[in-house]
Amino acid sequence: VTLMNPPYGNASSKVRSYLQSQYTGQPNDLFACFLERFIKVSTFVGSLTSRTFLFFSSFEGLRTRHIFPYKHISTVADLGFGV
Repeated sequence: VTLMNPPYGNASSKVRSYLQSQYTGQPNDLFACFLERFIKVSTFVGSLTSRTFLFFSSFEGLRTRHIFPYKHISTVADLGFGV
């Protein structure tokens, strides 16, 4: 089981090339890299996230290649902005 509150946003220039070589879902976003990694090594993953990965086209690779072939989302609680 993995429960996480990963960092969000773009990776720093110092680690960007490493992330791009290791992660294919959305390697420019730290949250996506954390999620991609823990989906591979954990049976259950719980995460506080931004909702953007569910809708933005830039996260399509993360959804189609890394999340949904291996896992399903059983619960979502969207608390809205400002929470």
